[in-house]
Amino acid sequence: MKIKISALLVFAAVIAAVIADPIDTTAAASEDIAELTDFIGTHAGHVKRSDAVAAVVEAAALVFAPHEPLADEAHLIETRNDDSELHASNVLDKRAVTCPKGYGSCKGQGNKCCRLGGSCCKKGCCNKGYWCYSNLCCPNSSNGCEGKSCCPKGSQCCRGGGCCKKGYNCWRTASGRRGCCPKGKTCG
Repeated sequence: MKIKISALLVFAAVIAAVIADPIDTTAAASEDIAELTDFIGTHAGHVKRSDAVAAVVEAAALVFAPHEPLADEAHLIETRNDDSELHASNVLDKRAVTCPKGYGSCKGQGNKCCRLGGSCCKKGCCNKGYWCYSNLCCPNSSNGCEGKSCCPKGSQCCRGGGCCKKGYNCWRTASGRRGCCPKGKTCG
């Protein structure tokens, strides 16, 4: 029993040493272990099991100590009302974006603002009546085509971008010239 208690105390000392100075654990741990070994050797008959357990619990408390809340979190916890939703926005208010009149902030996009009624895109803003497509703003009445252009609904997307209206096919010459050719005709 005495050996188990001393082993627990040595374990507790090593944990405490690592926490006290994780960079210099060998020196701190060896000093603490030497102290504990001397203490156990001198007082082996006087150490109660409950004292040994208390020492291990105290050392474990150092390992698993809860963090101290940040100032913002502490304020948030103190001012929280149980009848409302989470108050995370209180912490975020300090970083909130202020947009000019007629503009709104883009959620999750840093401090970017776009016109109200428009769309926030990855690389800019599209006005009302347009939607974000690749690096473009396409009219709501169109489709995106090949990641390079906006084409009216019902038209044909051409390889490399561009489109041909209904009733026409995309064509390309050997030299790379492109265009739209009426269906049923040969263009060149």
